[in-house]
Amino acid sequence: MRPLRPLQPEPHAALQLGALGPRSPEDEAARGPAGPSAATSASASASQPPLPGSPLPPDRPASATARSDRGGGGGQTLWQWNPLAPPVPPPDPDPTSLPHAHRSHHSRRLHAGSPAAAVAPAGASAADPRDGAVRRFREQTYDTFRPMPTLYGALAVMAVLVAVGLGLGVPLLLAAHQAAEVRVPYDDAPPLGPFGDPSGGGAGGLVRTHQDAQSDLASAGDAGVRQVLELPPLRRRLRPPVYVLYELSGLYGTHKRYVRSVSRDQLAGETLAAGELSTCEPRLWLGGGPNASLPDRGLINPCGLRAASLFNDTYALAADPATCGAAASGADVSSSGSSGGGLAVAEPEPATTLPSPSSSSQATTAPPSAAAPYAPLPLDRDAVAWPLEARRLYGMYNATNLNTQPASREGGALAAPVRQATDLHVWMRPPSRPTALKLYGIIDKELPAGCRLRLAVANRYDSYAWGGSKTVVLSSQSWYGMSNTVLPAVLLSLAGLGAAGAALLLVLAAVWRRVA
Repeated sequence: MRPLRPLQPEPHAALQLGALGPRSPEDEAARGPAGPSAATSASASASQPPLPGSPLPPDRPASATARSDRGGGGGQTLWQWNPLAPPVPPPDPDPTSLPHAHRSHHSRRLHAGSPAAAVAPAGASAADPRDGAVRRFREQTYDTFRPMPTLYGALAVMAVLVAVGLGLGVPLLLAAHQAAEVRVPYDDAPPLGPFGDPSGGGAGGLVRTHQDAQSDLASAGDAGVRQVLELPPLRRRLRPPVYVLYELSGLYGTHKRYVRSVSRDQLAGETLAAGELSTCEPRLWLGGGPNASLPDRGLINPCGLRAASLFNDTYALAADPATCGAAASGADVSSSGSSGGGLAVAEPEPATTLPSPSSSSQATTAPPSAAAPYAPLPLDRDAVAWPLEARRLYGMYNATNLNTQPASREGGALAAPVRQATDLHVWMRPPSRPTALKLYGIIDKELPAGCRLRLAVANRYDSYAWGGSKTVVLSSQSWYGMSNTVLPAVLLSLAGLGAAGAALLLVLAAVWRRVA
């Protein structure tokens, strides 16, 4: 909005006042005799100063501003107006005399040290004791840096993107490939014993549907869920420490209701009433309500969906002495875990090939018992939990009413106090993805390339209810971590986009120069 300006007389106002010099006798005769009113107007026009914006005749100096009318006007002083002279522009208005909206717009065009900006507003002594210094400081403007997009500037930005993407992506990708990984899915493997024997009425082969697997898993006993898988020879060496992990697909452990269904105060060992454990619903009472015949009236401790869904599959690894060398030296399997302990690697039925299209390795059930015995690998279960986490978050008490019906296959029970249940500590950490990957144990021995391993699994956990798959992962790590190529892929994609953008800019610049 443009600022308001005070009204100025137009240059042609002198025509209306009759200031055109002496009049001829013919004009006087045509106008008639001058009466008192004419004399009064003539004397008034002679006494008034020149109009602003009315330049003097070019043949007179600036000091000669009037002349006498010797043509019979009685010494009347008249002003002349030159219509060919350019009009004098009016001076800038005082910003203090303008309205507030126009005053701020006008003052923004003034520099802090200009004379117009130094004009103090009316009453400045009361509002601004520094004679307008605060106003001038508040309304000053600065010249800012406004970068102009140019070809070379855009190419420089693209070059920086390429340098960052390649400089970080290539080392991370090489480090991710240094970490070896072996994946063994076992949720579709046939179990051992009568459950896997066709004559015993079991499945007798691979699981066909999730409903069949769920019903068979519920009807089988503890011995009927055991499997022994023969892993193919290792393609790469696994340097210690070798991490044994389990992966559950489709768990969605980040669901809001699932994450909140826990009581941290109860886990820490505090005794709370049922009214203070409303967040644990629907896993608060064993059987759905209080029961005087149950310990603590059936109150589950620890309560909540997260503790009730505790993963209770157990694993045991054995190595072939002929191919694994020092890793197969006689050692006992550590059974310090609280959800079932260790497993003995038994000699099962003849080998059966297991298809694993989603995995990079093929696994088979163990060969006949005539083969050479495998030596068990030590599996450290205590190192998977943090000591500070165990002391601060978990109390030293025994769990009550937690998964007392193993046949339901909903989750595992605790055979050790809560503070010592390392598998519970790992399970209570919410996963960051729909597919949960959690640590089960650590092998402190090196597994050379070509080593043959045997995996014994107790497949108790019911992941067939939601169609989830279960996988055992053996992984080593580098300085970057485990084999994870997500971040290197993002950085290399950024470098590729920068290079493609630079090439496109060069092509467009060449085309525009030819057109110009």
